Amino acid sequence: CKTSNVVGTLPGESEDEILYIAHADTVYASPGASDNTASMITMLMLAHGMSGVRPKRTITFVASTAEEGGSHGAKHYAEVRQKAGTLGRIKVCINLDSLTYGQNFQVTTTDAGLWKLIGDIHKDLKVDATPKLIEKDDTMDSGPFRAGGARTVHLNSRGHDARTLPLNHRPDDTAETIDPALVESSYQILIEMTRRLDAMPL
Repeated sequence: CKTSNVVGTLPGESEDEILYIAHADTVYASPGASDNTASMITMLMLAHGMSGVRPKRTITFVASTAEEGGSHGAKHYAEVRQKAGTLGRIKVCINLDSLTYGQNFQVTTTDAGLWKLIGDIHKDLKVDATPKLIEKDDTMDSGPFRAGGARTVHLNSRGHDARTLPLNHRPDDTAETIDPALVESSYQILIEMTRRLDAMPL
């Protein structure tokens, strides 16, 4: 069968881009509330929160397909951008994946600057959480954009492990299991991250 990515763009003063990506698919027989609908909703909140300003950099939001089958949607979008000659405009790619397993971000990246930025935001906003660094490159939805030269980070979460992790890829991964406070906290961190990335050299 064929599926499609959904892409939205907030034009900036320059063509340099910050790209957010969150996969819209789930596995067979799982509603996929935490993995990954709640993260996609957070991304939509972020798009709405930034919509009243004209950023310095263009901000692109991608709801990708077929992540569970090998990140085919992300790879396809990177290929489309490569063919258009615009892949190099993407300076940072942030992959949002299962942000509602707990309050503590799991930060997968080899980019020390992005890791420091996330830590600084937690401190400055006094977020009651402890982000954890997994020092390796994302091999999932941000991977194709790192290959094009972008700085990348994959954000997941932990904290409510005994309750949330057993729901992963299960029929019980429903909206009723989502803690709305985790969506709000993720949004606050990400909108501040966007503002700071927009203002700093990339």
